[in-house]
Amino acid sequence: MARTAAQVRLAAGSAFDDYASELRSKFKTGKATEHTYRGALQNYIELIESQLEAVNEPKRVSCGAPDYIVYKGRIPIGYVEAKDLGEDLDKVEKSEQLKRYFSSLSNLILTDYLEFRWYVNGKKRLVVKIGDISRGALNFDQTAEDKLESFFKSFLSANVPIIKSAEELAQRLAGTTKSICSLIKEAYDLEVGVVASPKSTVMS
Repeated sequence: MARTAAQVRLAAGSAFDDYASELRSKFKTGKATEHTYRGALQNYIELIESQLEAVNEPKRVSCGAPDYIVYKGRIPIGYVEAKDLGEDLDKVEKSEQLKRYFSSLSNLILTDYLEFRWYVNGKKRLVVKIGDISRGALNFDQTAEDKLESFFKSFLSANVPIIKSAEELAQRLAGTTKSICSLIKEAYDLEVGVVASPKSTVMS
């Protein structure tokens, strides 16, 4: 049964509390990685609005393997790529991985769990930062809950581009083809690098 607007708002509030609490708990262990925090973000997304499902580690798509696909009902509405806490997102933005995503994924979030960047058709649309790491602890802004909820509402309400002409279809296919070529080149370069790498020898 669909939740009322009041129930959704209540769930969103508790969802953020749970998200922040789980991030802090995992961070304190000193052994957490990017993957450790994925469940916290998945749970948060699925509680902020009814009928949402965030599929973690979905099947690969033509441009690679984003960490989540977000569905509303059975309709995919966007993708999320998550990096480790504190990772340099400016550097990630310039990576070959993100270039492929920008050319193929029309509604995308890049995050390190504290900073969230939203891109539409490869263009940065919105950035929010809800906290930082200082003195070995995670600290959240007083307005973090509202900022993150507003951010995801914008992401979830984005209109997925509809192909209306043969020209638009050709442009979309060209972007996908470029992504596939990039993947093949990376695989080839890796293969050549492994073959060409000389075996180490021990001199007596």
